[in-house]
Amino acid sequence: MDETYELQLSRMRDPEAVKAPVSGVVVQLESDKLTRFAETDAHGRFVFDGLAEGDYKVSAFAAGYPAKTKLLAEPRSFHLEEQSCGLQILLVPKN
Repeated sequence: MDETYELQLSRMRDPEAVKAPVSGVVVQLESDKLTRFAETDAHGRFVFDGLAEGDYKVSAFAAGYPAKTKLLAEPRSFHLEEQSCGLQILLVPKN
C-alpha cells in the first residue's frame, strides 16, 4: 500500500482530525469534458466511477444545490491516471 495513502487513511480514522461524517452534501466533479454530481451517504462518502484519465476538480456544496448555492469546500484539483483509483478527502463544516 502507498505510504501517502496510508497516512491519509490514518488521519481519516483519527477522531481528533475528523469529528463526524457529513451526510447530504452535494459533491460536484468537473473536468473539461464532464460535470457529475453525487450526494454523500450517511458515512459522508461518495463515489464517481468509470472516469477516464485526466484532470478533475471536486467541490462540495450544501444540500439543495444547485437551487441553493453554498460552497462548503473549495474546488480541489487532482489528476487521475488511466485505470487507477483516486482518494479525495473534503473537510466541510457540520452545520
